[in-house]
Amino acid sequence: GADGPALGVHFSAETLFADSKGYVYFASGSLLRRVTPAANVETIAGGSPQGSPDGPNARNAWLLAPFAVAADHAGNVYVAEDGCRIRKVTPDGAISTVAGTGRCLFTAQEGPVATTDLPHLKDLAVTSQGLVYASDQFGSLLSVQPGKAISIVQSPKPPPNPLPGTPANVLYPPLRLAIDSQDRVYMMTNFGSTVLRQSPGAAPEVFVGPGKGGPLLYSPKAIAVGPSDDVYISDSDGGDGRAYRIQQTGAWSSLQVGILPDSMAVDAIGRIYWTEVSWGLSGFGLPVGTRGFLGDGGPLESAYANGPTCLVYTRTGEFYFVDAGNRGVRKISGSPPGPTPAFSAAGIVNAASLTGSAIAPGELVSIFGTNLGPSVPLVTAIDNN
Repeated sequence: GADGPALGVHFSAETLFADSKGYVYFASGSLLRRVTPAANVETIAGGSPQGSPDGPNARNAWLLAPFAVAADHAGNVYVAEDGCRIRKVTPDGAISTVAGTGRCLFTAQEGPVATTDLPHLKDLAVTSQGLVYASDQFGSLLSVQPGKAISIVQSPKPPPNPLPGTPANVLYPPLRLAIDSQDRVYMMTNFGSTVLRQSPGAAPEVFVGPGKGGPLLYSPKAIAVGPSDDVYISDSDGGDGRAYRIQQTGAWSSLQVGILPDSMAVDAIGRIYWTEVSWGLSGFGLPVGTRGFLGDGGPLESAYANGPTCLVYTRTGEFYFVDAGNRGVRKISGSPPGPTPAFSAAGIVNAASLTGSAIAPGELVSIFGTNLGPSVPLVTAIDNN
């Protein structure tokens, strides 16, 4: 649909990315679009049926099935195309090819960005310095220096703990990338129990895996970075979902998170939220297992979703997710349920004097304590077809 207020725009989305300014980006068909903090949908690239030229107007370009999206601190947006290219859209609306020629390979190669072909990519991450990391479907982690060269940071390897009967030549492909405030990139695989960490100027190292003393992952689904650069991973063994928090020191803790956790987000104070394969949203105080489309504009506990996934948290304190079964994107606003409120000692005092003397009937008071904030989360459909 045409750009405009989000409630009036029809679109589908398969991935979401929230930047540091509160914009939520998504790929839809051959378009790269975003939802603004004011709840408007804007197309920032794609839509032209004539070839795929770079140039000053990204909306005159044609994107071939864009999917993974990332952004840097300068406001540049990067998108991976199914045509084995990475494109960049600048804040003033220009588009350029960062890497790839449009020809696809079965193995990663190193070389100049303008002439080196890429494999099919899986995910992107961008550092504060504009260095682009890309994982491919064959298990490689690539770094791209815009205007310069493509380097192979990590080559495919066999799984460290192969399951019984696994052929020796089966590689473990990367599933997701995440990046922290220090530009450390984390590559999670969906086979075996390894998460790699790539620190600036260093060789990749095992962050979670054999010999690290951390959790043993079975089938990891999502990875996120929270406050203090703690890393969160959702995992499931088919009947017991868990979320792990791993600190940079290697210390870790776990929390049971339903049965089949899918996507995951972490808010500004380190609380974990996730979507369930069994159609639910968890961490918001909701049961799972009921699917449908209900509850927009009302409290979260009255809402139904159908296949929620791609949960993201924005710096403006809102959550967005893809409601896949209802072909829409929905927003959760307001503060999710937090810890139990607690009054401090002598926490109810005269509002004028702030003293703890006896309170007379009809007197104005001030209340002091923790977790006293209001708010019932509300669900809004950004779009539903």
